[in-house]
Amino acid sequence: MQATTKFQDTFWKFDRAADHFSGCVETVECHRESKQLEDFAKFLDALNDIPLYLDLMLFYLRIQADCLANVIPYLYEQRPQIAERSFRDQAAWFTKTQPDFDYDYAAILQTHWGWFEALAGKNSKGLRDLVVHLRGTYQLGWAQHDEPSGFEFRASVVSDASIVQDNIVPILRSINQGYFGYLDQTYDHFATRLRAEFGEELIPVGDVPTQYYRFEGGPLPSFWVYPMTTSNSE
Repeated sequence: MQATTKFQDTFWKFDRAADHFSGCVETVECHRESKQLEDFAKFLDALNDIPLYLDLMLFYLRIQADCLANVIPYLYEQRPQIAERSFRDQAAWFTKTQPDFDYDYAAILQTHWGWFEALAGKNSKGLRDLVVHLRGTYQLGWAQHDEPSGFEFRASVVSDASIVQDNIVPILRSINQGYFGYLDQTYDHFATRLRAEFGEELIPVGDVPTQYYRFEGGPLPSFWVYPMTTSNSE
């Protein structure tokens, strides 16, 4: 129960951090050339806050993964000693230690592993580990392209006087897209198991990939980091 509560808590914190990041980028775009002292102060505040929100998004995604690892063992009627302390350890348990325990879920982990490697891969492969373990700091900037909506905000990661990631903004989008793909397939897999236990009506089922993560209403500022989906009018 606490693991699911913590997962929900960090999901909405991540959403809030993405919302604030988007607002800061909008402020930078609006006031980057302003000569007014008040507007310049807003511009500086936004630049100072952006690294906070970048850190938070990386941290909250990593926490969510570990919360999922805490929950997964409880989705089996009889569970052996499944590693549950961390998502990485648990993935190794399913794919290497006990690959025959749940072959289908092991296949999901193997297919949808890239997002986690980009987030938390070791030896400078993961953004979160660059920031936490390899002294990574952000170098902020932007580019203006010819098209009307051509403002592009950029956040490089610098470690030990060299740029190790040129721009993590699109990487964050890519990580979240891969993460949601993993969540979608994981939900489908365990929902099938749970429907057999509790009945078809309790847990909805779909018939196409990426069918479960849906957002309704107008576009919110935080949506820049989520996968783009289209709803079925039928």
